[in-house]
Amino acid sequence: MNIFKTMAVENVEDATRTIPLIDFGPAFTGRPGGAEAVAAQVRRACEEIGFFYLAGHGVPDTLIDGAFEASREFHAMPLAEKMKLRLTRATSGTYR
Repeated sequence: MNIFKTMAVENVEDATRTIPLIDFGPAFTGRPGGAEAVAAQVRRACEEIGFFYLAGHGVPDTLIDGAFEASREFHAMPLAEKMKLRLTRATSGTYR
């Protein structure tokens, strides 16, 4: 599913340009006010846009690629197989 097509967005390029790119680097450098500045950007993006892109987070590309691959594999599974992986209070002590 393409959310832009579902929402009848006329110009996908324009729509993707409106999603802010937030550099999380300043929050991790220990620079005074860095975390607060990033938090303000995240708040604004969440309240006004609803989405944001992350940069400067330090997560290796290989880990990100692996997560997307795992997501594709999971969503390609039959529903019955996915339901076997469902978290419940009985299967996970951390799930609430």
